[in-house]
Amino acid sequence: MDFRKDINGLRAVAVILVLLFHFHTPGFTAGFVGVDVFFVISGFLMTGIILRAVDAGDFSLLRFYRARLARLYPALLTMVAATLLFGLVFIEPGALARIAADGVSALLFVSNILFWREAGYFGAPADTMWLLHTWSLSVEWQFYLVYPLVLMFAAPFFRGTRARFLLLGAGFAASLALSVAAAELVANDRLVSFGFYMLPTRAWEMLAGGLVALRPDLLHGLGDRARRALELAGLAAIAASLALFSDTTPWPSFHALLPVAGATLVLAAASGRSALSAAPLQHLGAWSYSIYLWHWPVVAALAYFGFDHAVDLAAGLLLSLVLGWASLRFVERPSRAWLAALPAAGNGEGRMARPRFPAMGALAAAAFAVIALDAFTALQGGLPQRRPELVPVYAATLDAAADYAYPFGDCGGTTRAGNALRPCVVGAPSPQGDVLVIGDSFAEIWYPRVAALEAELRDHAVVFLTKGGCAPIAGMERVEPGMGCARFNDMAMAEARSGRYRTVILAGM
Repeated sequence: MDFRKDINGLRAVAVILVLLFHFHTPGFTAGFVGVDVFFVISGFLMTGIILRAVDAGDFSLLRFYRARLARLYPALLTMVAATLLFGLVFIEPGALARIAADGVSALLFVSNILFWREAGYFGAPADTMWLLHTWSLSVEWQFYLVYPLVLMFAAPFFRGTRARFLLLGAGFAASLALSVAAAELVANDRLVSFGFYMLPTRAWEMLAGGLVALRPDLLHGLGDRARRALELAGLAAIAASLALFSDTTPWPSFHALLPVAGATLVLAAASGRSALSAAPLQHLGAWSYSIYLWHWPVVAALAYFGFDHAVDLAAGLLLSLVLGWASLRFVERPSRAWLAALPAAGNGEGRMARPRFPAMGALAAAAFAVIALDAFTALQGGLPQRRPELVPVYAATLDAAADYAYPFGDCGGTTRAGNALRPCVVGAPSPQGDVLVIGDSFAEIWYPRVAALEAELRDHAVVFLTKGGCAPIAGMERVEPGMGCARFNDMAMAEARSGRYRTVILAGM
């Protein structure tokens, strides 16, 4: 496919939105829609690459994966390694251990799963999640691993554009339905978080781009003026998302249809006189992947060291652009050329070149080394021995952290459907003499103290009904998607009035 300036410019728009969102620019609380735009572009490009090769009888799964690695992995590996090295010099052990563990998950393309289980939805503090942004890269890599397999195996059964459109359309509809269900069906923050971070609920955005790629001739015969108008309508839809949504909007759900539709309109328009062809946007589009890689560690560093003034944030944004340019100039482009194929003897022009296996082997060795160093650092608790005089202090902080031991796997909050409580019970239950503790995480910190007394609780039990972030105040609701605080408190107070408890304790922030 010929280079399209409109796609490159759309990448610039996407990364600008993400930057302005993460650097807390007023008016861009929905700038996260830039990630949705990236997903649409990725689906469009990958569908075209795969199907053109499949139709030509020349698709190689190994070649496809190698091309993705050559294009994307060296810059990711460099960013993870640099963040770890920075942490070894400047970051305390607890935070460094988390950085190292996240680095392993990012390089193995599973960080979205890790953050779904641990970070929650829009709730992770930047200063402790230095690699949080890699969740979207993991989603894309998982898509790259699965999508070509689906198209390859489906090729004999789904021949022609119409059949393929039905296949991708069915996947689009199923993924969108799952996304809406996760965000809207019940008040459960874990399901909302699943919808945000995971491939099954994000695949529809990439498949939207794939559907456009199936019909590149859909607007055949449309004039330049009409194509430009269609492109501007798509950009207007993306801009409208900034006004209509915020970080309290359940996402992606059906809300993301607006920016996704906007991106698909830009791609379908394929305007030859694109409004996105301006030189600054073209430069930013070329840097966009590296900018995205480097901007979040900058955000995390500013938060970690307490630089939160407008001037600090503006400097951080500028630094992200500089790092993005440097990464493209000194990492992306050289590594892409180094990992490119060499002409194979006797192949003839146009035949697939022989892969440069020594280069790929070197990349694999470098990845193994960084993953091993990250894993070692994480297992060693962030290497507190870097400062021997601080080892006892750090040991004390580990003891304090271990003191917060609430059995979330067994109890706490509500069931997945949100219609029943999950009590934690310590001691021997009695008909009318039990103690009930209702509250948020400030109530949960009392659990290990009560558990330490369990042997003495022979004639009554202490029951904990808790949900982090939900203070025990009747009728209070949080605006974050899926919290369901009011419903939780209603059920907890109904339990308090059941007659089983002689004492009810409300504990919260």
